Amino acid sequence: REINDAIEKLKYYKPDDIFVIPLLIDDSQVPSYISNKIQFIDFKRNDGWEIFDRSLRLAASQQNLEIVQGIQFGLFTFKTNILKEEYKQIPGHDIEISYPVINNSKNSKSSDTLSKYFEGRAVRILFNNRTSPWPLEFDWNKEYKSTYTDSYYESYNIAFCNDSVISILHTINWYGAGAAHPNTAFEVSNFVITDNDYSYKFSIYDLFNNEDSQEAISKIKRKLIEDAPRVYWERTGEKAEQSDMDWFTTGVENSDLSNFTLNQSGFTFHFPPYELHCYALGSWEFFISFFEVIDHLKKDSIYQLIKGE
Repeated sequence: REINDAIEKLKYYKPDDIFVIPLLIDDSQVPSYISNKIQFIDFKRNDGWEIFDRSLRLAASQQNLEIVQGIQFGLFTFKTNILKEEYKQIPGHDIEISYPVINNSKNSKSSDTLSKYFEGRAVRILFNNRTSPWPLEFDWNKEYKSTYTDSYYESYNIAFCNDSVISILHTINWYGAGAAHPNTAFEVSNFVITDNDYSYKFSIYDLFNNEDSQEAISKIKRKLIEDAPRVYWERTGEKAEQSDMDWFTTGVENSDLSNFTLNQSGFTFHFPPYELHCYALGSWEFFISFFEVIDHLKKDSIYQLIKGE
């Protein structure tokens, strides 16, 4: 599951960024879906540790560069702040939230408003995930002390940004004390910034004509259900059975499709584990081209801003 999630996130990084470092620790054959996309380190080599150390240092350097100097998207500059808190009690919590700070000299009001939004969102999440100061009375075992701590880690990726539209994916990894395993969730932040320095958050319905927005949503859902068996085969090497199709269909039909990001070509929809299939298959991402709903897109609106028209 973890390697599937990591490979999916490569799309948000530059080709020379180090984000995933697979290690080959035995004589097993490296799966082609890994070797075709990312380099791996043969840890059986005498200089395996040295290569691994250099890779980690380079990755750290890249991350520091991002945090200190910022990333430029047209008129926007993004820097990263981290809100972190650890509560060492039984039960306790460990919370770390990365969020963007945005600057734009032309649209300073909007960039300031958006920065305050992301900071406020991070503080709200912190309070919502804090442990009660009155701990529960229960018998606990020192051997399993680490399992009595809730954890919440959130990162973000800039899926798209031009001078008018910002689309950000928030990836959440959390663990509830005593749970069998951690889990993943997604949230998105999609904003429009107008020429008169006014910003607002938009939903998927804002892209479509009011009279046929439901038809556009239905088309997208049909396409998602159609694509799910292909992704399943790519991950498992097996054709989806009827029980798998039932899971795909139920998950898509019950979704409000609110977890979407945008780029100039279309939508990417994000589904956490369990929503479309079992935990072991990880999270799911599907790209849907604007072409699939081209007749339903609202004219002179967000679609044109994304295209830069």
